Amino acid sequence: MGKERSGRVRGVGFGPTPSGRSGSNLPCVPGPSSTETVQRMIALENSMRDQLADSEQRHQQQLAEALAEAKRESDARHEQQLAEAMRESETRHQQQLDETKREMADTKRRMDEIVAFFQKNMPPTSLTDYSGYSATS
Repeated sequence: MGKERSGRVRGVGFGPTPSGRSGSNLPCVPGPSSTETVQRMIALENSMRDQLADSEQRHQQQLAEALAEAKRESDARHEQQLAEAMRESETRHQQQLDETKREMADTKRRMDEIVAFFQKNMPPTSLTDYSGYSATS
């Protein structure tokens, strides 16, 4: 690169340095000692560990809350489905009961017609053979 000239800047190490300066005559800027650096790194590591633990705890709490909410929603849906099934079952049961009542009323009407027919067409003495059944009962 040629001979050193005063007043010129040359690259030495980490950036430009005036040519009249060399590494040996630079002013010494004291940096942190290795003990201080280690202590700062340990403090930073502990701080990061605490932040990670806090974050993990918040995550676990949020997860537990989400699971509890999902269970509540599932239970509510299950209760709604169960209530709907019970209503449907009651409706079917009531329909079957109404149908049975209609069938029984129809059977009673036919039985009354049969008894009335026998009373009209048979002599009164022969009705005692029917175990005391009468059209009024």
